[in-house]
Amino acid sequence: MMSKMAAAGNPRFMHAVPQDFCAIFNEDMSALYSLALLLTADHEMAQQCFLAALDHCLIRSGCVSRSSTVVEQASNREAGDPGC
Repeated sequence: MMSKMAAAGNPRFMHAVPQDFCAIFNEDMSALYSLALLLTADHEMAQQCFLAALDHCLIRSGCVSRSSTVVEQASNREAGDPGC
């Protein structure tokens, strides 16, 4: 699943947005928890692993999103666009 901008075929916006990560996470939540449970063989540990992975994913998603914004702004400045 890609953002609406990406789905519209605009190559300038061909990257995942936080909503894309959330949608994928929602679709696969049960399977991801099952994997954590299989790997840990303990419900409490599986919950901790699952939540830690979610937290890591959200932090990474935010970092990627912010980086994309910074790169786009720098590109606009180089092109003479004030970015307003």
